[in-house]
Amino acid sequence: MNYQNVFNQVTSHLLTQLQKSFIPNIGFRYCTNNLRDPIGHLLAEYYTEDLEVYQLQSKEMINILLQANILTVEDVNNIKPCIRFLTILQNIHDRKSIDDWYECLKNVAYYYKLNFNH
Repeated sequence: MNYQNVFNQVTSHLLTQLQKSFIPNIGFRYCTNNLRDPIGHLLAEYYTEDLEVYQLQSKEMINILLQANILTVEDVNNIKPCIRFLTILQNIHDRKSIDDWYECLKNVAYYYKLNFNH
């Protein structure tokens, strides 16, 4: 997985969308009402409603991430760091106030030694 590429895509998406992909009384979604969370954005071309039942670390989601070229075969052999990184990005969307997204993403960039150009 190219952490910088994934980070750039997710950061640009979140800081442009500035809304959560959420349905009241249902919860967070990969995609809803033309809004996408980080994983929904990365998998936009592969998204189907069926994906909503799968956790990020499930075999089904890992296969879709492979198909989308987010993960490589080598990543699957050492999947935990990749899932951890994607989960951190997902949690910014799901658990942080939109007002905090910028600082949270900046902190992720610092921790992972990624460029942050926003």
